[in-house]
Amino acid sequence: MLATKNCIVTIDYHINDTEGNLLHEQTESLSYLHGGYGQLFNGVEEALEGKKVGDTFKVALSSDEAFGEYDPELLVTENI
Repeated sequence: MLATKNCIVTIDYHINDTEGNLLHEQTESLSYLHGGYGQLFNGVEEALEGKKVGDTFKVALSSDEAFGEYDPELLVTENI
């Protein structure tokens, strides 16, 4: 089955910075309704379109395509 509009898609993913350093690795699979419903970044969903079970791929997103430009005023540091 291919990832097409209105299919439930399950993915495993990790996030790296531009230097290849691992920033986040999902411990559980992510399932979502494919088809432009705002559950994933557009670039990721576009890359998934037409993929089949077992396919792997990489997507590079600019900050504008993901969470937005870095704003130091939004940084919160928690003491542990």
